[in-house]
Amino acid sequence: IEQQYQRTYNDKKRPLLQTDNLMERLEHLAREREPLYEKIAHYTVETSSQGVRNVVKEIVNYILKA
Repeated sequence: IEQQYQRTYNDKKRPLLQTDNLMERLEHLAREREPLYEKIAHYTVETSSQGVRNVVKEIVNYILKA
């Protein structure tokens, strides 16, 4: 959520994020959406601790094995 905050705190093009307490809104949206995302996901990738290249490699490997 901290990364989302950093990317979006000045973004005026996201109506749901136009609020006095952006961090609280992001936390609320995450709690609300995460179960839905997990329910419909075929595959998930942890992206917070690895670079783009590693994320791409992981996704490509998953697709090639499917």
